[in-house]
Amino acid sequence: MQETARDRTSGWLQPLAMDVRSLAAFRVGVAAVLLADLALRAADLGAHYTDAGMVSRADVLLDFPFLHEWPVALHLATGSWVGQAVLFAIHAAAACALLVGHRTRLATFVCWLLLTSLQLRNLTLGLSYDAILRLALVWGCFLPLGAAWSLDQARGRVAARPAPRVLGVATVALLVQIAIIYLGPGIAKALSPPWRDGTAIALVLNDELNVSRVGTWLATMPALGRPLTPLVWMWELVGVALLL
Repeated sequence: MQETARDRTSGWLQPLAMDVRSLAAFRVGVAAVLLADLALRAADLGAHYTDAGMVSRADVLLDFPFLHEWPVALHLATGSWVGQAVLFAIHAAAACALLVGHRTRLATFVCWLLLTSLQLRNLTLGLSYDAILRLALVWGCFLPLGAAWSLDQARGRVAARPAPRVLGVATVALLVQIAIIYLGPGIAKALSPPWRDGTAIALVLNDELNVSRVGTWLATMPALGRPLTPLVWMWELVGVALLL
């Protein structure tokens, strides 16, 4: 049979296709991170997300006036501990549903909505992975995350697929997003003198406010850090190729 232009194009794009099992692993990983993130935030729920805490809703709306017209900021609807606890509980329930693949697409959307709202409630608490987690859920809304290893699949709620791999705009967007996350820092490190001469890891490990116990231990062995330093940015650049 003669190969069509569409078939040839699909062949070129196959590295951008994703196995439904890898999407299921992605779903479980994102849900686990969501639950861990919620647990960390819930430990300071009253201090960080109520009007009696560090930033009241009036202060948030004064400092960030665009939130007056931002419909996804649901956590600004209540300033009480009980109200915030209810939103946290709904968020945790949606994350658990995403974890097991129950009503997966709806659970993904609810997780994105409540995560975005939670992050907007106190913008002074932004973490480096907040935007990454939010974007992962955005692309997840358009991916068959429940096609494998899920309650949806077990109950026949997912249509059978002729092939185990998925190729579409969302898969390409997700892979490009991951590639940017690695390539951006990798290129920046490759052009930075401390990362090229092997001193960067020692500088990072001397940050007592952010270093872990393992990092403190590694800081006592500067001779080990020098050969490991260039491996960090090399791995970030090579990792993109391994991803595909």
